[in-house]
Amino acid sequence: LSLEIKNHLINHLELFEVKGSKITSLGPSGDALVFSQRPTPSRTFVYPISLNPYDEANYYLKLDKRYENLATEITLWQTNDFEDRDQREYLLWGIFIGVVLFIVILNIIFWNTTHDTVYLWYSSYILGLTLRQLADSGLGFQYLWPQLPALNYPDVVIQALWLYVPAQIQFQQQFLGLRQNHLLIYKITQVLKY
Repeated sequence: LSLEIKNHLINHLELFEVKGSKITSLGPSGDALVFSQRPTPSRTFVYPISLNPYDEANYYLKLDKRYENLATEITLWQTNDFEDRDQREYLLWGIFIGVVLFIVILNIIFWNTTHDTVYLWYSSYILGLTLRQLADSGLGFQYLWPQLPALNYPDVVIQALWLYVPAQIQFQQQFLGLRQNHLLIYKITQVLKY
């Protein structure tokens, strides 16, 4: 079986197995630890559970989440079903990343051809938005910064917002020509951006 804890922003968690009088930790995990510390390499927290027929055990999950919402969904899966679902999700994320890379490469080609910086700002906005999506799904920690759990504080999604919102405003200013056509609106958006 596989026990999945869907909230990937939990600082520390640990699953304990109690069989008779023996207590066994199935491993500490959390976004405060390096990604390789996880019992199963997945974007969510997944603990493998192994029981022989007719064995009885109790499981206790310790969660420690600081300054954030502790709400989470916990699902007990047949491991094959979990792996099938997980592989389908990773396939969809791979297609999403492929489309993003296609859009960015196409915009860089357009910028190289026209020398119009609006294409670079649009690429920056798309990359920032993609980083936010990866941070929100747990894939950013899994693939982009697995050895840097400090980037998960205070909240990696909020940090990603600080990257893509200024790029979005800059793109809009360039695309709409606010500096040339609407100086007052340009100055207001500059204040918002800074």
